[in-house]
Amino acid sequence: MPGRISRVLFDMDGVLINSNAAIETFWSEWASKEKLAITEADIRHKIHGRPTLETIDLLFAGSADETKQNIYSEARLFDITMRPLLLPGVKRFVTQLHAASVVTGVVTSAPAERITHMLQPHGIYHLFNAMVTSEDYTKGKPDPEPYTVMATRLAVKPSCCLVFEDADSGIRAALDAGMQVVAVNNAFEHERVIGHIPDFAGITMNGASILHNGNLLAQIDFSC
Repeated sequence: MPGRISRVLFDMDGVLINSNAAIETFWSEWASKEKLAITEADIRHKIHGRPTLETIDLLFAGSADETKQNIYSEARLFDITMRPLLLPGVKRFVTQLHAASVVTGVVTSAPAERITHMLQPHGIYHLFNAMVTSEDYTKGKPDPEPYTVMATRLAVKPSCCLVFEDADSGIRAALDAGMQVVAVNNAFEHERVIGHIPDFAGITMNGASILHNGNLLAQIDFSC
């Protein structure tokens, strides 16, 4: 059942920007150098939605410390130099939310520097009211801490937040924080999510209603 919300939150990679394929390639190439095999489960649970250092610890536990440092250095450079496109419909939807005075935020496992590099070139960075980055919490997704930090920052009940997430770890984090979640381009069924969308091309606003392909997804209520 569509719920009442007053805040709309987004993950960045795979939700706002179409970066997942490039990210998977980066980690797969490093795994190949280390003669490791990356599985689909690794991609779902150890790469997407995780901070860089966590991914290194999870995938390259047996590698030399010097190798881990080299991976980290290259990952940082990769993170700020890649130039992914926005997912279809993102700019229109975020612009509509901003015009309607809906408070929005980005909750990501990336550092603040990377958000700037990824979103400013597309002209949407300034449309968000708040950012929670890897510098703002001690436990990353799938722990709910990144989302509880955002709820505190925005002075809102978690249940009044609508979250768009793609990675399993991010979906779990937002759900465990008590928020309403829409899964983006995630083929796996997740209990408790209120919807699944491939991207934002079918997302529209009609007054206080957020619709997906004409069906009510959530109702904006500023008293929430």
